[in-house]
Amino acid sequence: MRTARGQKAFAAISLCSGSSYNKVNGHPPIMVPSFRKFIGMILLVIFVVVYALTAMVIGDMTMQHSSTLVRFVYFGIAGLIWVIPAGAIIWWMEKGGKNRT
Repeated sequence: MRTARGQKAFAAISLCSGSSYNKVNGHPPIMVPSFRKFIGMILLVIFVVVYALTAMVIGDMTMQHSSTLVRFVYFGIAGLIWVIPAGAIIWWMEKGGKNRT
């Protein structure tokens, strides 16, 4: 059991150390920003690898007899479209790190 003096010292140490404990019940947040970024990084790497392999297989299997122009357009679009879901993952990674006031 902490005394009132101990509680104040703990609160001061927590604020100085950058700890982000919940002010209502004193529990740590469910997902701290650094953990959220780690999970997002893993998801992003897995997504990019799976997407690239899938886009290559689809392009190779469906466009074997297509013209060079059609292949160029397909791989150009497929090479850029991954940015949209990757942006959503990055948005999710960053949204937990900002203080809402």
